Amino acid sequence: MTFDASSNRIKVRGDVLEVPKMVEKIYQEISKRKQQLEEEREYENAQMVYKTVQWAYKVNETEAQFDLQTNHKVELAHSKEDSSIKVSLPGDEFVIDLKAKTGYGQHHGEQLTLIRKLKNAEEISLPETWSPMTSEEVQAMPLDTHSKEYKNVCNIFYLTAKQKSTITRIDRVQNPYLFRRYMVRKTENGQRQWQKQ
Repeated sequence: MTFDASSNRIKVRGDVLEVPKMVEKIYQEISKRKQQLEEEREYENAQMVYKTVQWAYKVNETEAQFDLQTNHKVELAHSKEDSSIKVSLPGDEFVIDLKAKTGYGQHHGEQLTLIRKLKNAEEISLPETWSPMTSEEVQAMPLDTHSKEYKNVCNIFYLTAKQKSTITRIDRVQNPYLFRRYMVRKTENGQRQWQKQ
C-alpha cells in the first residue's frame, strides 16, 4: 500500500482476495477520522460560541446554564431562526419555543424559561504581545526591529508592495475596544460559516 499525498491517492496492491478487505479497512479508517475531525471542529465552534453567548434556563425560580454542547446547539438554532428545538436536561427531554423563549418537559411537563446572555466583551482577553496600556483608550506602540511581530509585518508588507519601499518604523495600534469588538464579530462570522458547511 502506498499513499501519494500530491494526488490524494492510496494505491493498494496485493492478492486479489486480500485487496478488497484492505480497501474496506481503509474506508473505515477514513470515515472514522472524518468523524473525529467533524467532532473536533464542532467542539471548537462550541467553545467559540460559549465565549460570547451563554444560554441559561429557569425552572421553578432556579436558574442554570446549559452545558457547552447544548449551548452551541441552542445558539445555532437561534441564529438560524428556528422556531423550536429539543434539548435533554437531567430527568427530562424539553421542547423549547425559541420565539417565546419557553419550554416544557415531555415526560414531567415542567415549564422552563429560556435566557440568552451576551457575555461582556471585557471578558475577552487582549493579545499577550500587547504592551501594558495606560489610561488612554488607544495607544501606538513602536515595534522592536528584532521582534518576530516586526519581521512578520515586514514580510507581509514586502510581499504586497508593488514597488521597492523602505520601512522606517512600524507601530502596533492598541485599541482594546475595537479588538474586542472584532473578536466578537469574528466569532459570529465563524458561527455563520460553520452553519453553511
